[in-house]
Amino acid sequence: MDFNPLTGTCAEIQKQVDGLQQSEKQVADELQWYSSIDPRALTDDLRRNEAMAEQLQMEIQALEKEIQENAARSGEIELAMGTLTRTFSEIKRQIDGLQGSEKHVADELLWYSSIDPRALTKNLRENKATAEKLQSEILALDNEIPANAARLGEIEPAIGTLLNPFNWFARDQLDLRRRRTQLREIGNQKAAQRQAKVKQRKDTRARMAKPKSDLQRHRAFNLAKRQSDLSQITQTIAGKKDELAIVADRIRRDHEMLAQICEIGNHKAAQRQAKFKQLEDIRARIAKPASDLQRHRAFDLAQRQSDLSQIKQSIGGKKDELAIVTDRKRRVDEVLAPLLQEMQNLESSKRRAESDLETAQDLDGQLSSAENSYERAMVHEECESRFGVRSPRKIIGERQREIRRLERDYDKAKRRVEEIAWKAARKIDTIVIDGNNLCYEGGTFIGLAAIEALLPLLCRMCAVVVVFDSAIRRLLNTDDSGLKKRLGNNAKAHIVASKRMADETVLDLACASELTYVLSNDRFGDFNEKSAVKDARIIRHEIVNGNVFVHDLQLRAAYG
Repeated sequence: MDFNPLTGTCAEIQKQVDGLQQSEKQVADELQWYSSIDPRALTDDLRRNEAMAEQLQMEIQALEKEIQENAARSGEIELAMGTLTRTFSEIKRQIDGLQGSEKHVADELLWYSSIDPRALTKNLRENKATAEKLQSEILALDNEIPANAARLGEIEPAIGTLLNPFNWFARDQLDLRRRRTQLREIGNQKAAQRQAKVKQRKDTRARMAKPKSDLQRHRAFNLAKRQSDLSQITQTIAGKKDELAIVADRIRRDHEMLAQICEIGNHKAAQRQAKFKQLEDIRARIAKPASDLQRHRAFDLAQRQSDLSQIKQSIGGKKDELAIVTDRKRRVDEVLAPLLQEMQNLESSKRRAESDLETAQDLDGQLSSAENSYERAMVHEECESRFGVRSPRKIIGERQREIRRLERDYDKAKRRVEEIAWKAARKIDTIVIDGNNLCYEGGTFIGLAAIEALLPLLCRMCAVVVVFDSAIRRLLNTDDSGLKKRLGNNAKAHIVASKRMADETVLDLACASELTYVLSNDRFGDFNEKSAVKDARIIRHEIVNGNVFVHDLQLRAAYG
C-alpha cells in the first residue's frame, strides 16, 4: 500500500503536463498549417472546381430531361402493350371457344353418319314386341297370384292347430297342410316370376329409350345446316388466328422497341450516375480548400501565437511544480521508508508469532487428549524441540503477549506514517514566516542566515511572505531597503511596529486563505481565535548546528 499522498499528486500534475503538451502540439500544428496555406492558390483552385461543378450540373440536368422523356415514351409503349396483350388474350379466348364449337359440330356430324335408321326402327319394334309380351305375362301373373291366394285362404280355416296331437296324424289334416305348402310355393314362384318379368320389362323399355331418342334426333337433324355451320366456324377460326398473329407480331415489335428504350434509359442513367460521381468528387475537392480558406481567413494568428506562448509557460510552470512535488515525494518516501520497513518487519514478526501460537495451541490440545504419560512425554519433547521449552502453555502466553506488543508497535508506526502522509498531502499556496522567530538558534541571534538558506527551498513550493517586527532594523543594523535587498526576489518582506503587531499580522495574513500556513515556533497563545491557530496551520521549525529543519515539509537547509 502506498501511504505517500504525493504519489497521486505527482500523477495528477503529470497528467496536466501531458494535457498541456497535447494542447501545445495542437496549437503548434495549427500555426504550421496556417503558414502552409496559400490563399491565392486556394481561391484559383476553388474557381476552377466550381466552374467544373456548374458544367456537370448542367449536363446532369440535360440527362435527367432525356431520361424523363425516355421514361414517358416507355410508359406509352407499355400502355399500348397492355392493350394489345388484353386483345391477344381476348382473341385467344374466342379461338378456344370457336374450336370448342368446331369440335362439337364435327362430333354431331360424325354421330349422324354413324346412325342406321332402319336398324334402329327394327330394334325398336323388336323391343316393343318384347315389352308388350312381358306386359301380357305380368298381367296374367297378376291374375294367377290373387287366385292362388284365394285358394290358400279357402283351406286355411280347415287346418287345425298342431297343439292338438290328433291333428298330427289325421289324414285330412296332413293333406290340408301339404296343399297349403304347395299353394304357398306356387304363390312365391308366381311372385318371383312377376318380379323378374317387371325387371325384364324395365330393361327392355330402357333399351328402347336410347335408339328411340337417337331415331328422333336423326330424323330432326339438319345435315346441310350443321355442315354449313362447321364450314363457317372453320373459316372464322382461320381469320381469328390471322388476327392473333398480327397482334402477336405487334406485341413482339413493341417488346423490341421497349427493350431498346430501356437500354437507352439505362445508358442515360449510367451517364447521369457517372456525372453525379464526378460532381461529388469535385464538391469534395471544393469542400477542403473552401473550409481551409474560411478557416485561414478566420484564423487569429496573434491569439494562437499568444496561446502557444501561454501554454509553454504553463508547461514550464507545471514541470517546475512537478519537480517540486516529486522532490517532496522523494523526501516523504525517504522519511516513510524506515517506518514502512518497520511496519513490514512487525507484520512478519506477528505472522511468525501467530504461527507459533497456533502450533503451541495444537500441542496443548494434544496434551489434553493424550491417553497416557508416554503420549504426553512425546508432546513435551516436540514442544522443546521446536521452541526450547517443554510447556506449550508457556509458549502460548509468551506469543500472545508478543502479538499484542507487535500490534501496538504496528499501530504506532502506522499512525506516524499516516501523520506524515497527512502533512505531505496538505496543499500550501503561501507560507507566512515569523521572521524574528527564525533569527535565533537557541538563544543566539544568527541574523537572516537561516531564512536566506531556507527561502530558495520554500519558494520552489509556494509563495513566501516574511514578517518582521521593528527590532530587526536595530539587530541587523540596516534599514528596510537593505533588509529587502538581502532577501532578494525570493519573498516579500514586511516590517511592523512591534512584536505583538508582527504576530497579529502573521496570523491575519494566514487567515486570508485555508491554503496559507505560518512558519513559526511561537504558540500564539494570545490569538486562539485566529483561524490559522484553530485550524492548526502553524508549521514548526528547528535550528540546530548550522541547519534549519522544517520536518512537516521534509526540508533541511544548512547555513554558515
